[in-house]
Order: sequence, then C-alpha cells, then structure tokens
Amino acid sequence: MNKVWLAHYDSFVPSSVIYPKDDLYILFQRSATGASDKTALVFFDEEITYGQLLSWTDNFAAALAAEGVTKGDRIMLSLPNCPQFVVAYYALQKLGAVPVMINPMSVAREIEFKCTDAEARGIIALDLFLDPFLPSAQKVGLDLIIFSGIFDLHSGHSGESAERGVGVQDFREMVMTESSGVNAVNNGLDDLAVIIYTGGTTGDPKGAMLSQMNIISNAWAIGSWFQIQVEDRGLAVLPFFHGFGMQVMLNTALLQGASLVLMPQFDIESLFKLVDQYKPTCMVGVPTMFTAINNFEDRSNYDLSSIRVACSGGAPLPFSIKNEFEAFTGGKLLEGYGLTESTCAVCSNPVEGLNREGTIGIPMPDVEMKIVDIETGDIDLLPGEIGEIVVKSFTVMLGYYKNPTVTAETIRNGWLYSGDIGRVSEDGFFEILDRKKEMIIAGGFNIYPTEVENAIQNHPDVLEVAVIGVPDEYRGETVKAFVTLRDGAKLTEETLSLYCRENMIRYMVPKLIEFRESLPKSPIGKILRKELKAEELAKTGKDDHER
Repeated sequence: MNKVWLAHYDSFVPSSVIYPKDDLYILFQRSATGASDKTALVFFDEEITYGQLLSWTDNFAAALAAEGVTKGDRIMLSLPNCPQFVVAYYALQKLGAVPVMINPMSVAREIEFKCTDAEARGIIALDLFLDPFLPSAQKVGLDLIIFSGIFDLHSGHSGESAERGVGVQDFREMVMTESSGVNAVNNGLDDLAVIIYTGGTTGDPKGAMLSQMNIISNAWAIGSWFQIQVEDRGLAVLPFFHGFGMQVMLNTALLQGASLVLMPQFDIESLFKLVDQYKPTCMVGVPTMFTAINNFEDRSNYDLSSIRVACSGGAPLPFSIKNEFEAFTGGKLLEGYGLTESTCAVCSNPVEGLNREGTIGIPMPDVEMKIVDIETGDIDLLPGEIGEIVVKSFTVMLGYYKNPTVTAETIRNGWLYSGDIGRVSEDGFFEILDRKKEMIIAGGFNIYPTEVENAIQNHPDVLEVAVIGVPDEYRGETVKAFVTLRDGAKLTEETLSLYCRENMIRYMVPKLIEFRESLPKSPIGKILRKELKAEELAKTGKDDHER
C-alpha cells in the first residue's frame, strides 16, 4: 500500500514503532520502580506516588489470588476515574485475569446481561452504586463481590468501612493488607487483556476482546504521535471504562511514566480549577467538553496555558471550536478517530503539521486505512470516491467474545470494517461523511437505537417505538423516540421519560418523545427509521450528508 500520508507526519513521529515485548503489568511495574517517588496520580488534592500505587496494586493482586482469581477469569470492573480503578486494572493484569469494563451508571438489566454474557466470576464496584450492582451481582451468582468507597484510598479516610451486606469483600481492606506478594503471570502478547462492550456495527451489545498487543501497540503509537514524555501530566476526564479514556490517558500515560490528574466525572468549574492548580499538559475529550470550556463564563480567571495538546474524538469537531480553544489556551486541539474494535485512536491530525478542516486526519504509525465499496467491501476505491472505511493494524481486536459469526463479518483478511462511510484525499487525509448503520453519537457517547428501543418497548403501554438521532447544537446529536401506544393507554411524555431514566443510562434517555398513531413501515412491516430521520432533517433544512 502506498502510504501517501507519511509525507504529513511530524518530524518526531516514526513511520513504524518499535514495541516492547513485555505485557501490561510488567510495563506498569517498570514505570513505577523506575520513579517510585514521582507522582503517578492526583485525586482530590492528594498526590499518589508510583511507589505507593505499585504497592497497592501488588497487595490487591495478592488478595485476589487468595480468593482464587487466576489467569483468564473475567472480572467486571465498574469504577469511575479514581485510584481504585488503576489499582484493580493492573492487579488483574498481573494475574492474567480480564477486566470487563462496565459503566458505573449502568442499570440492572445491563449489569445482568454483561455479567452473564462475559461469564464473569466477580465484580469490583463503588458503594455509591450498591443498588443495582449488589442485587444484580447476587442474582447472577457471582462468587466474588468487592465494593469500595470513593475515598477508600485517600489519606482523609477514617479507616472504617461502610456496611455492605453478607458476602461482600472490602476493597480497602484487601489493598491495605500487606502481602508477601504473588508472582506475575507471564501474559503472551496475543493473550486477552480487556473486554469492552460495544454495539459494534449491529447495535447489539458485544464484548470486544482486546489483546495485550492491541493495547500496548496502541499506547505506544499514541505516545509517539503526541510526544508523551515522563514530564507530561494528563487530565483524565474521559472515563477509563471507555476505550478512549483507557488508552489515551490510563495506559499511554502510566506506561510511559507520566502522571494523571483524575476527574471522576466531568464538571466544568472543577476542570478549570484542576488545570489551573496542577498544570496538566495534555487531555482528551469530546466536542461538547471543548464547547463547554470555550463558553465557561469565568474562564478568564483561570490559567489553562499548561495544555500543550488536546485530542477530540467521538463526534465531529467544528473548526470554530478548535480555533477558539487554541486561541484561549495556546495549545493544540486535534481531531482524531478510532473504534473500540481498533482499541482506540488509529487516525489523527498531526500535532505540528497540517490540520485539515472537516477531516479525521491521517493514519497513525503501523496503521493502514482505505476506502472500499459499500456493497461488497471487496473493491478498493480511489481518492475522492465514497465508501466504507476499513482499518488494518496491530490494534485490531481479537474479535467479539463468543460471537464468531459477527467477528467474521467485521474482520475480513485482517481488515476491520468500521461501518463508517467516508472518503480519502489524494494525500491521505480521511473524512467521515456518514455512518453505515444508524448509531447515534450524542456528546461523544455511542448510543445504539436498538438498545433504547428495547428498553422503551418493555413499558406495558407501548405498542411500537423507533429511535433516531436528531441534530443538536451542543451534543452533536440527541436522542428522539417515536412511540405508538396500545389501545386505551394514556401514557404521557413525562411518565415515559421517568420510566426511561429508571431503565437506562442517563445519556441514552431520549431528550425528545413524540407520540404517533402509526410509524412508517416497509412492505414487510419493518419500521423505517430512515423516513423518520428524513422528516427531522427536513425541519432543519439539512440532508443526510450535511450531518
């Protein structure tokens, strides 16, 4: 393949990266032992050194091993960005166990499905979410249930643990119990390291299996692209349970010996205070975050000039937002692209070189990308022709857990079929025009209409439902549900909205609900989301290619 994009690489970025041969835990251990007194994490005004973090990690690994956790065991990991997440993540890697990422805001239905589908043995979660996590964990029969308080590893902790019920292990006690240690398992680079659930190209939740090599190669490529050094400090505001936050912040920073400032949740005022106080040099986010930064009314009272480089993904980044952010901070804001199935970023605009408006940039080191025809996926298209984006790299997932059929449809001859429709310029800049499937991206979150529809359909008064994404100035898209009711039902928008908030993650809840007598259907009775989408876009004066 003629990699014309190499001509646009920054001078410090290699065309190919030399990757380490060690696994994730050994690389983390090497960072920690090489700079044990250096700050690894900042969490609520407390700085945690690499030496302390490694000690906690090894203690927790020993405690897990004492509970019988061994190589290959799947353990649900449901924590926000806090020291406990980092400790649990690398402790599981030490044992060769597999973290299965799950959003702490998940509802019971989602928890139970993923625990069962992943054949999980245990779960590590937060006290704040005892309900629904504890009942769900007990319902599916997990034999290892561990809960932590958000400040369990903070020096201000009283040392007392909350009452959590019979059969629940205490995270703090496991971490603070000194251990003689347990030997690290020798993980092969092709061994399974993490499972992250995604709707993929079909909308049905599937566990993307990422190998040690997937994660390490992606972290090293990202590190070379953004010139991450031990002196850097990242602002970790995107959640680690999502591939974007896990890779660009957690693994890329800590495996390179850099530091992280942790934010358990996004709050604009807290963000400004943390940047002003701790001077992070890099961050990743979604366009809505950068919009909020630009529009923060008190921004002149804070200093954000420490930010050297920021990366935006998850949704298109308007150039106006990029330009204002750069003018305000003095740093660079780059639009990039990646998928859970490709571990994370595989494409980005350069840091110092050309940033072409409306594009996702150029492929990163050791990544091949091309455009193929939509119908068969077998014909390579020429620059400027519209088709499906496909990717080949060391970062392409092993496959979907227990789903060989969909894996074979998604990965063909080593090429990952993204489901995104786009084109490439003569000199290698890629552009996304549309999505092959009907995934909604709202505020950087991937939302799959089928999941939202299934939740709404469970309401006894609902006859039919169709969900689409509609344009939204702030979130990029927002969720709209079209609903028909059963005869005699008197369901209101307020009541249905409350039902949705109780049965799905907050960002999936439809912001707009429209009741209709009927929904458009094909001759065989399939609900036509496309017609509903066209109606909504007509109201805005846009067509599908202007999204």
